Amino acid sequence: VWKLGGIPNNKDGAANLRVTNDPQGAFNLQHDARFRPNGNVSLFDDHGATLGVARGVEYALDHDAGTATVAWQFLGINQSQFEGSFRRYPDGESVIGWGGNAPDLRVVTEVDSDGDDVLDITFTPAASPYRAVKVPVSRLDIDMMRVTAGKW
Repeated sequence: VWKLGGIPNNKDGAANLRVTNDPQGAFNLQHDARFRPNGNVSLFDDHGATLGVARGVEYALDHDAGTATVAWQFLGINQSQFEGSFRRYPDGESVIGWGGNAPDLRVVTEVDSDGDDVLDITFTPAASPYRAVKVPVSRLDIDMMRVTAGKW
């Protein structure tokens, strides 16, 4: 029924929602787009094909005006060339999997509802996460993690 960003023409004649007032211009090479309960759309923006940096971003959609504007974002430090994810959670926290984001060694960042970085995870040697999701600690087997740490 509608299309977010990109070129205005499409094969189905869907309405095009223009990205407006985005500090990074727009998104590109995006992944993990999700509808939010409030009607917004969140996605991981690799930003690998234009100037700017990778980010987790949420857009507020205005179907009447035909626009999408940034409602929230967390910026990385450089572009990602592939993969990546962005999930927002009911507790207000967000998790960003940075994808192919070398030379940044972070693979996952968790931020609170104010946009403050509360957790960074790095792997050495560098790795690129396809998806990163938050799970309750109760779902983790701490003993298994200790026994297998560093053996992947």
